[in-house]
Amino acid sequence: MATDGAQLTLEDAIRRGLESSIAMQRAQLEAELLELEYRQAQVNARATVTPLQLEEAKQAYENALYMVSLQRVQTALSVEAAYYSVLKAERTVDLRASALDRAAQQVEVAAMRHSMGQITDVQLAEAEQRLMAAELAYKQALNAQLLARLRLNQLIGAGDEVFVLTDDVVFEPEPVNLEEALATAEERRFEIIRAKQQVAKAQQGVVLADNVYTPRVELERALILARQAELALEQAYQQVRSEVFDAVMRLEEAGIRSELAAGRLELAASNLSLAELRYQNGLNTLLDVLEAEAELAEAEVEAVTAAYDYNVARAQYLSSIGMGFERWPDLLGSPLEELEPTWGESVPSAEGAE
Repeated sequence: MATDGAQLTLEDAIRRGLESSIAMQRAQLEAELLELEYRQAQVNARATVTPLQLEEAKQAYENALYMVSLQRVQTALSVEAAYYSVLKAERTVDLRASALDRAAQQVEVAAMRHSMGQITDVQLAEAEQRLMAAELAYKQALNAQLLARLRLNQLIGAGDEVFVLTDDVVFEPEPVNLEEALATAEERRFEIIRAKQQVAKAQQGVVLADNVYTPRVELERALILARQAELALEQAYQQVRSEVFDAVMRLEEAGIRSELAAGRLELAASNLSLAELRYQNGLNTLLDVLEAEAELAEAEVEAVTAAYDYNVARAQYLSSIGMGFERWPDLLGSPLEELEPTWGESVPSAEGAE
């Protein structure tokens, strides 16, 4: 684990990611551009801009704000996953280093016993092969750590900076009820909130177009737009439900894997202790000890991987049910549900139009 460099909390990493994300910057610039166009349309309302054009400009601007909010949540989730990946990689390096030390010690013991004629050439070669495998696993862990740090630095715009990650994760099972998760998602997900707003606007458009002052074709157009908005809402419901199902299943599977990995680690540690005891009493061979050590090394890495993967799955689950803002309220702002539909607020009514 890195010990030199500036400290970096997960919250700090997310903040830096939001500030440096190219996707975020593009989404914000798009929103700023459409805001200018909407303001220009407001200024020219009733002169060169029709009420319909004004509403279209407003809707485009609100859609851009919606995309900024979605991108903010997605960026935070990506940074969080990358942060966990670095922590997992660092822990894996530590475990592989310990396994390498054990393998090196076993080779020393095997070489000494071989010189005394107590083990065969094959058993010595087996110990040496285990050492080579441990060296390879350690190098692979170092490479994975480097890639994980490069990925995190890229996401937060850190260049070649070296950080000490101060946050860690523990396995804390998240209680999950599918029906409650679906209900929460349908209430809080941006896609559904926004689609509901669009339905309300489209329905208001029908009301505004349904009068003797408006051409019949405009009413027909408003009815079609209303139907499109209703279908878009249903599509949003289906998409969100599918994502929640997927996130719930992934979380449950990750929880099971974490529990199994913890059990396997405990069993592997016990098996190694037993193998060493039996070896000391001449009841098994050096190969048995080496195999038990290899199993312990893999069980240690598996347990660490499962714990970190569970936390990534938990973050994805919370995001899928629309709880991302509550996790980082100071970074992600307010949810879109605070925005009430205001279609027609600045659009002149048909009766008042000249």
